[in-house]
Amino acid sequence: MDNFVKKFLKLFDYVKIKNITKTFQFLGMIILVYILSTLEYSKIFHILGEIDLFYLFLHMFSFFLYFFLKVYRFYFILDRYNYKTSFLNVFGATVEAQYFGFITPSRLGESIKIVFLEAKANIPKRVSFVAYIYDRFQDLYFMSTLGLVGFIFILKLPINQYLIILLTLLLIVFFIKNYLLEKFSKKLKIKNFSTLNLRSDFYLLLQNSIIFLFFLLEFYFCALSLGVKIDFFYLSAVAIVGSLSTLIPISVSGLGVREGIFIYYLVEVGILKENAFLISFLTNFAFLIIFTIILHFLYRIMLKHHQNKEKNYGEIR
Repeated sequence: MDNFVKKFLKLFDYVKIKNITKTFQFLGMIILVYILSTLEYSKIFHILGEIDLFYLFLHMFSFFLYFFLKVYRFYFILDRYNYKTSFLNVFGATVEAQYFGFITPSRLGESIKIVFLEAKANIPKRVSFVAYIYDRFQDLYFMSTLGLVGFIFILKLPINQYLIILLTLLLIVFFIKNYLLEKFSKKLKIKNFSTLNLRSDFYLLLQNSIIFLFFLLEFYFCALSLGVKIDFFYLSAVAIVGSLSTLIPISVSGLGVREGIFIYYLVEVGILKENAFLISFLTNFAFLIIFTIILHFLYRIMLKHHQNKEKNYGEIR
């Protein structure tokens, strides 16, 4: 039953990830180097020197809420299909996935969750594989919908074109949810992941809405911390379009590609190129690395506490 999953996971082994990265990452790096060559570093240092710590704290707070809500969503997906594990295991799997997501195009390395959950929680690969696909699908369809709204907001498309595009997107979502996921789950001989009831679908929709609200607030608070006054909805549209661009495997962690998009659209509304670059680079890369390291240490502390608690409980018994 696990043969299909094993074949899939072979796509993400270290050697192939390394080869894919070597093949494609230089394109994003070329864009990044070009962008860096056009920036005025005296302005960058001046902006960073006057960063507003209050809004920086709100940015950090938004990230941690966003991250823990994503952990809970994956935990919820597993739990609803009677595959029980602790929140700590899902938290650890998600933290590890962050590292591998950094070094792989399109963040494909996040599939390391599958291996982690088998080792730490004894969850079969076929189960965590479908849960991972379903979890990524939640991000993809919600971000695609927001991306559509973002394009319409930026390009100011007529309402009839908006309705045609939205209907097409909904049909694609319906096909993926009710056909592809069903084929996956049947092939792997586990409970059908497309049989979520309306109550569960609504709960996931609510979770996704809150998750992406905090995701977008990260960019907004980062902009405010840098002294940039910008419309929240316009910045959100640019952030979603920039995030969707990272699905194209021509860069690692979207470096270069995403910064180019931010500069292109934000300069059009009168924002300094250096500010536009920093909003993208700090939120999507520099701060993200720092926060991931903090989460890693937090996981180690929580794991140590859990192990000591179990040890003490065993001694009492």
